[in-house]
Amino acid sequence: MLSEEFRRGDGTKVTDKALRIQLKILLPSQVGADPKALAQEIIIPYEQLASFLEKAENIQHSQGTIGTPDLLEAGIRNRKRPDTPPEELVSEDERTFERFGTTEATRTEERDAERRER
Repeated sequence: MLSEEFRRGDGTKVTDKALRIQLKILLPSQVGADPKALAQEIIIPYEQLASFLEKAENIQHSQGTIGTPDLLEAGIRNRKRPDTPPEELVSEDERTFERFGTTEATRTEERDAERRER
């Protein structure tokens, strides 16, 4: 999807375009829906997107929350963040990843062998 503006820099709404989203993009492939149904589109005119944005901005403006971070109520404190884990892998982690890699490699080899037998 290309990046397109639905509201111009001067604030005017774009009226001649629409956002088109196929249902197959929104639904996981495991749903098993009819392919024809998944080809249907949701269409939202850019003018409507601009209206949604304008309403949200008006709400923020009326609440005085534009560009301000969420503040905690008086008496509430943030929890102290634990130390950031080191960038290097611990030997135990390396063994775990190595084991998963070996398991996946074995599965791949088995699948390939089954395909050759067919």
